[in-house]
Amino acid sequence: MSEPPEREPAKPGARWPSFFQMAAEPLFLLDRRRKLRFVNRAWEKLTGYAADEALGWGCSGRRDDDTSPVAVAMRPPREVLDGQ
Repeated sequence: MSEPPEREPAKPGARWPSFFQMAAEPLFLLDRRRKLRFVNRAWEKLTGYAADEALGWGCSGRRDDDTSPVAVAMRPPREVLDGQ
């Protein structure tokens, strides 16, 4: 009998993007600098922006110039920025 092929161990966190892509709710993730790093398909449908276009947008909440209405709408509430 032949041995089953060895499987490479899954990389930590390798499956989360596909898991969140299936969510019906719009989801997005920001990095520590509050730059947009992930959006799911529901987010794309809600905003009308493709992920390729939106990734990297800043959501600092410190800018009032309205250059990106989606970024302004997505910025975290004051409580989050204050660490609460």
